[in-house]
Order: sequence, then C-alpha cells, then structure tokens
Amino acid sequence: MARSVEGILMQLLSRWLVVLVALKLAPSAASASALRPPPNILLIVSDDQGWRDLGCFGRKDILTPRLDQLAREESGQPPSM
Repeated sequence: MARSVEGILMQLLSRWLVVLVALKLAPSAASASALRPPPNILLIVSDDQGWRDLGCFGRKDILTPRLDQLAREESGQPPSM
C-alpha cells in the first residue's frame, strides 16, 4: 500500500505536536513538585528493644526522655495502653 505524502506529513506533524506539548508541560510538573516541602520521615533504629521498653509506654527503669518528648509532641499526650 502506498501512502500519500499528505498522510505521512500529517502523521509527522501530529507526532511533533505531541512532543512539543509534552516538553511544554514537563517544566511545570517539575516546578510543582519543587514547591512541595519534603516529607518528614524519622527512622529510629534500635536493637532488642520492644515497644513496651519506652518511657512513654510506662517503662520506669529505662529512661528514654527524647523519645518520650517526641511522643508527646506528635500526639499531644503519651500513648495509652
């Protein structure tokens, strides 16, 4: 099947139009994500410590003042059991 010159030109034009629209939209998507603040993620690594070993969960003999403070600030009160 022979394709017409007009058909080939229309196909090329439509492909270029898609590429140009994608390039036009790409910077705006990148700038929108740059305006969002990064998520607050805190990773606590502890070896051989259970959730009941923290002072905010009622443990009296192991002192965890920083983690207790973090628990108070996040929830407004210590977690209940």
